[in-house]
Amino acid sequence: MVIWQFSDGKPGHENQGLGLAEALNRLVPVDLVVLPVKEPKPEELPPPDLLVGVGHGTHRHLLLAKLRRRVPAIVLMKPSLPKWLFDLCLIPRHDLPRDHPDRRGRVIPTWGALNRVRPAPVKDRRGLFLVGGTSVQHNWDENGVIHAITALALREPDYPWDLTTSRRTPGTFLEKAKTLPPNVLVTPGGQTPSGWVPQKLARASRAWVTADSVSMVYEALSSGASVGVINVPVNGRPGRVALGADELFNRRWVCELEAALKGQFPEKPAHILAEADRCAGLVLGAFPKLAGGRAGPMIR
Repeated sequence: MVIWQFSDGKPGHENQGLGLAEALNRLVPVDLVVLPVKEPKPEELPPPDLLVGVGHGTHRHLLLAKLRRRVPAIVLMKPSLPKWLFDLCLIPRHDLPRDHPDRRGRVIPTWGALNRVRPAPVKDRRGLFLVGGTSVQHNWDENGVIHAITALALREPDYPWDLTTSRRTPGTFLEKAKTLPPNVLVTPGGQTPSGWVPQKLARASRAWVTADSVSMVYEALSSGASVGVINVPVNGRPGRVALGADELFNRRWVCELEAALKGQFPEKPAHILAEADRCAGLVLGAFPKLAGGRAGPMIR
């Protein structure tokens, strides 16, 4: 099966498409061609069996290719154009209203954005802190985050932790992080090699994520680690991201700081997501001819 994946160049968007392609490749042989929309397409391309796009900037290119090639087109987000223009829309649940009608059967709600994270066969006795920062829906409480990480690390001084930041983390956080207990190893986000976070998540037994980092919460839930969420203040009325996090707490898929400090943090994950694999099966179910498409090596 040949997949053309249209890319807007944003790593987070591209990884969503790669997550779906890799999951499809676990079911049928896949030849993935990534096409940056800001670059001219190569003249010779293998004819596609499936078109995938992530990011609003890919929609026009995705639909033009659909009209010309007459093959299914999938968008991995809530599109800015009418959903009926696409054959399938894989949309995070927190981006959909609870009473969302899907009269044409084109919408597949997902728990968070698709990702490439999968559990490692063997877990390490090691944890991971993923620290975000300022965002549209959350205010940043630097001292509160430092306090939470310190309390968790001191509770088991012999338990080792890795910690990394994101591009949204204020520069002052790293200075304050120098006061963290010695069992926390800090690696700034700008100094991690490609694939560092997915690899660490895959092998970590525990993961704590600040609530503003919604994509990281769902990646952690896909890793097979027990997951906790460090709350940060909501900016104004709770938005879709905060309400989505509340549902995870209600389902007990993630743990709160207060419960963990009382010894209620689960040793085994309450729930492991495998949304990319689930969606890959649904895609093949929606388009059975894809399972008999051309075989080829997966391009990564």
